Amino acid sequence: MCYHVGSPSKAELKNKLPKKQVYYPNENEIFHISGFTRPFLPVTLNDNFDAIVQARWKLIPGWIKTDTEASKYANTLNA
Repeated sequence: MCYHVGSPSKAELKNKLPKKQVYYPNENEIFHISGFTRPFLPVTLNDNFDAIVQARWKLIPGWIKTDTEASKYANTLNA
């Protein structure tokens, strides 16, 4: 994960990956956003390769259960 990321729009994902189901609500392309804001980005997961979903990318210790607790670990982006 880079410190600065971009993301295609939902329409662009559907256009470039027509065989995949797109469950990504972002209608607009993101040109630049800091990774430290923990943005939701399009990903495919191991349990469903045919779908594109949104997820947050961050290393969070297993004992953390809420977003409030996770905010204490804001500098673990590339840990």
